[in-house]
Amino acid sequence: MATAIGTEGRSVYRCLIIAVLEDKSQCNFTLDVSVEDFNGLTDASVKEVVTLAHRYLLGVPPLDLDPAQKESWHFWKDLNERQE
Repeated sequence: MATAIGTEGRSVYRCLIIAVLEDKSQCNFTLDVSVEDFNGLTDASVKEVVTLAHRYLLGVPPLDLDPAQKESWHFWKDLNERQE
């Protein structure tokens, strides 16, 4: 997926490329693409964009909860399990 993030002159877009490789690993990098070539690219479907967004977000580690949040989370989790 290529997303234009800026311009490099009047005829070139600086793009952020998100790629999923054959081995299912993912990477991102910048690439300068001519405006003409960029406009010739096929638009990604909503499903493709959502899939890439989910893959990207899954690679971001979660933030640890502070002690009060952990206590509250465990309380509600335990309560929910008891009601099942």
